[in-house]
Amino acid sequence: MPKTQFWPVQAVLVAGLLSGPGACGVKAETPGPPRSLTDRTNLLVYEDAKGGSHPVRTPADWGQRREQILLGMQQVMGPLPDHWRNLPLDLKVLEEVRLPKVTRQKLAYRVDPGDVVTAYLLIPNEDVGKKPAMLCLHQTVEIGKDEPAGLGGSPELHYALELAERGYVTLSPDYWTFGDYRARQYDPYEHGYVSGTMKGIWNHVRSVDLLQSLPEVDGARLGCIGHSLGGHNALWLAAFDPRVKVVVSSCGFNSFTSYAASPYGKGDLKNYANRRYMPRIASQYGNDPQRMPFDWPQALGALAPRPVFVNAPRRDDNFVVSGVDECVAAVWPVYDWMGAKDHLVVAHPDTGHSFPAEIRQQAYAFIDQVLRPGWSPPESGASGSVRLNRGGRNEGPEGTEPPNVLACRLANYQEFEEAAWTHLPSIGIRHVFMSVPAPDQVETTRTRLAEHGLTVVVFRGDADLSLRSGVDRLAEQLATCERMGVRFLFLSVKRCDVDQQVIYERLRRAGDLARKHGVIIALETHPDLGTNGDVQRETMRQVNHPNVRVNFDTGNVHYYNRGTDAPTELSKIVDYVATVELKDHHGEFETWNFPALGLGVVDFPAVLAILREHKYTGPMTLEIEGIKGIRRSQQEIEKDIADSAAYLRSLGEFK
Repeated sequence: MPKTQFWPVQAVLVAGLLSGPGACGVKAETPGPPRSLTDRTNLLVYEDAKGGSHPVRTPADWGQRREQILLGMQQVMGPLPDHWRNLPLDLKVLEEVRLPKVTRQKLAYRVDPGDVVTAYLLIPNEDVGKKPAMLCLHQTVEIGKDEPAGLGGSPELHYALELAERGYVTLSPDYWTFGDYRARQYDPYEHGYVSGTMKGIWNHVRSVDLLQSLPEVDGARLGCIGHSLGGHNALWLAAFDPRVKVVVSSCGFNSFTSYAASPYGKGDLKNYANRRYMPRIASQYGNDPQRMPFDWPQALGALAPRPVFVNAPRRDDNFVVSGVDECVAAVWPVYDWMGAKDHLVVAHPDTGHSFPAEIRQQAYAFIDQVLRPGWSPPESGASGSVRLNRGGRNEGPEGTEPPNVLACRLANYQEFEEAAWTHLPSIGIRHVFMSVPAPDQVETTRTRLAEHGLTVVVFRGDADLSLRSGVDRLAEQLATCERMGVRFLFLSVKRCDVDQQVIYERLRRAGDLARKHGVIIALETHPDLGTNGDVQRETMRQVNHPNVRVNFDTGNVHYYNRGTDAPTELSKIVDYVATVELKDHHGEFETWNFPALGLGVVDFPAVLAILREHKYTGPMTLEIEGIKGIRRSQQEIEKDIADSAAYLRSLGEFK
């Protein structure tokens, strides 16, 4: 895994936040005014002492931005009680059991003047010197630490035992409402804590202290893993403790707005406001996600550039996947700016609120790359490893590339669009690009897609942003995207006679709407905001919104420009590309001649090579617009589409 120039600076900055009484050296007892939604998602902007906003350009700027994030978190959670840092741990071993591969000890250690935590420590039996260690945090489960240690609960959550058998020292403490805490009276609010969340964070900081004190542990190689309750506790710990070098969060978060909008949230954040978590969410912020002084994009961003693996199942009804992707989209520019774009990985298994075996193995391989580089499990060689890649998608086994989704525009069939529904499955294309349906047509569209085994990957939106009402028109379309689980909304934006800055501002507003629905708006390769790579980069720079990105159209680059080509322009903008349209062109400027793929001038092998080099994982849509003045029959259109699909498959693997 590559290191970045920012990493050591970050360590110094964060270490400074943990010195002195209370993190950041300030009191957090009195909540300040809530920050704006833009503040919670545009992470590369910080505020000065007078409240003015400035772009993050240097590590020092990011240190200031990061400190503001931690301050926002402490407004809700209360201050980190760092004045207890030097309290003796008073470690006691309560029991010890030797198992075939590991030795399990039950420990008790002091975390604050009024509390002692119990935990299971698992130590590999092989004596190979100091080992890396993982803090393993349990989900919401009565038995607490017993589950990750393999003593009960779900076998798919025995990650402390699995990691110990893999060669890690693991520590699994009880969260303060579970496990051994159930047998005694303990109330963190009577001991000065403002929230149960901060009590948990502090217990886990002290657990890291314990790991670093053990002779079996290399204190510089520490990580944290957790599922559900443990998933968000792992991220919160790492935000406040730079000693945690790698984090795995399974089913642990989504944006507060997305959570509130889900059936689980039922319209607000009251589930986060109980005594186990943060009562100030109710008392100070009315359970309203819009009033919160921090959100999950900030908490996740505070970890950058440290490696983070996120398991976000597609059918998790607790933390809806679109809200996870919303957070990742906001954090990705931070990792990219730090030169650490391969340090943020997201897996999307097709399951509910779970941590499947395949994803756990990928997570363990991810941890290995950080804490045990070059090592692989002897029983499996390197077959279980994953590569870290751009934009947060796991790639699968080392040495393989994931097949990109190959979609087809229904509009390619022109007046024979009805034929597309049966023709596309017959040639092995199961993904489509189509116009967004009206709200009253959603269920009909969903049923028809299911009947033909088709899935929409991109909707074509329709809104004139040269009009003041243009952004409002998008609201209904974005809601439909979320309702149908479609992540990308294609949009062709033309400035007309409106000032460019006005259009940029409307695109930012559109991005805010898209973020609420977990959607990425992809701007078409058209004049005058997306004519070519240079223009697209300037538009991205001016709009500066993680939910507004580029749809790169290989044919339009040739149609609208002279003296350039698709690979050249793609190279300029590839890091902002959310969707791609693979379209050929005859090569003559502004001549409507878009033949079947492979018959024009577009260098598709070079285009695909650039996309794969940059680990692009978004959809690729086959598009054929035909030749002006020539009408094709249904059979000719179907042949062009089938031939084009076969040509693309000859260049690489698609699904």
